[in-house]
Amino acid sequence: MNRPVPDIRIVDTTVRDGSHAVAHRFTPPQVRHVSELLESAGVWAIAVGHGDGLGAASRQYGFPAYPDEELLRAASEVVHHALIAVALSV
Repeated sequence: MNRPVPDIRIVDTTVRDGSHAVAHRFTPPQVRHVSELLESAGVWAIAVGHGDGLGAASRQYGFPAYPDEELLRAASEVVHHALIAVALSV
C-alpha cells in the first residue's frame, strides 16, 4: 500500500529564537550567512528578528545589537524562495 508523502514545511527559528543564546547580538552579516544557508537547504520559512518578537527590545527582554529592520533586510537580500517569518510582540 502506497501512502501519500505529507507536505512537510520547515520553519527555522535559528536567527530569531537563537538570538536569546547570543544576548540578541546577531549581526546583519551573520543573519545574511545563516539565511543563505537555510535558503540553500530548502527551508520553507526563516524566522528573523528579536527572539521575543518584533518591537520587543526592552530592559526586560534585552536590547539587540541591531534593529529588527536591519536584520530583516539582511535576510531578504539572500532569500529568494523561502518565506521570511517574524514573531509579533503586542
